[in-house]
Amino acid sequence: MPAVVAYSLCAGLALLAIPLALRLVGPNRWYGFRTPATLSDRSVWFAANAFAGRALLIAAIASGALLWSAPAWFDFGVFTNLAALVVPTIVATLASFRYVAKLTK
Repeated sequence: MPAVVAYSLCAGLALLAIPLALRLVGPNRWYGFRTPATLSDRSVWFAANAFAGRALLIAAIASGALLWSAPAWFDFGVFTNLAALVVPTIVATLASFRYVAKLTK
């Protein structure tokens, strides 16, 4: 994946994350961190989506930093740029699922 595409995807991820982090997106079927728990309780929706938005924003920044710094330990050949995007995003998603599980205990 060319670097300009990877940076564009980081920016796009950040732009998608900001409204969630700011609690601007209400419950809906199309956009946000949608799970049965978040869709069934409005307060869980806003808390979970604010967390997920912040986590995705951090993931986008971390991805951009990985792409920019290109550390030697983070070299996967042609898949380096893809990994720089996917790994932080997966971490953010898993953290969001854990957060929802804690909210709904």
